[in-house]
Amino acid sequence: MLLKTTLRNVLSSIECLGGRQVGEDGTIPMRLKEVIKVFAGLGWEAGSDDGDRYVIRDLGDRRVQMYIEFKRFDEEPKPLTATPFVSTPAFDDLVERIDGTPRHLIPLVGPIGWGDRETKIPQPINEEVIAGISEEVVDWARAQDLDAVLARLRALPTSSVGIQPLKHLAALADAGDVATLQSYAEAFASGDRLGFVPYITEDYIARALAIAEERAAVQLS
Repeated sequence: MLLKTTLRNVLSSIECLGGRQVGEDGTIPMRLKEVIKVFAGLGWEAGSDDGDRYVIRDLGDRRVQMYIEFKRFDEEPKPLTATPFVSTPAFDDLVERIDGTPRHLIPLVGPIGWGDRETKIPQPINEEVIAGISEEVVDWARAQDLDAVLARLRALPTSSVGIQPLKHLAALADAGDVATLQSYAEAFASGDRLGFVPYITEDYIARALAIAEERAAVQLS
């Protein structure tokens, strides 16, 4: 019987044996590379980001990327965490153009349930369990309202921190919001940074504005 978990299960920690000792039921716990191999057989591509292993799957209008690892805790059995993110190739491209630096995937959604370890998937991890995780994460990714996410990014305050200001500019550019970005450019030119974090420079604003003007022109044509 295929293991069915809730989305809360999937986005929470997933516990499984991290060693290679034979379990009480005679099973041998899977290694991370074996887990990744099963995901690959289900249509995911494997990758590594500064040593962090992940799998990624193209869903057409969006991509879902999931970092997976055996946590190095003293507890036994060691937990396997699966942390999914959703983005789109188009949004990733916008962020790269504005930032001027190649990036792999810029999360629009996720993770949800980060750090929640109250519910765990029964052990041991096997191909059937991984298939259930894959199915539910894909369903979760497809169910995300990315238009609503982009609207929230456009409404962010300019004083947002981290990568959020960059995503804010990308969302405005994506919508062809020339007026807002032009007001940002004029403020920067007058010495008013509008509370933007230091890495957001006039060049960032100019690149975002140029993209917005391109989008606006297409919308009018």
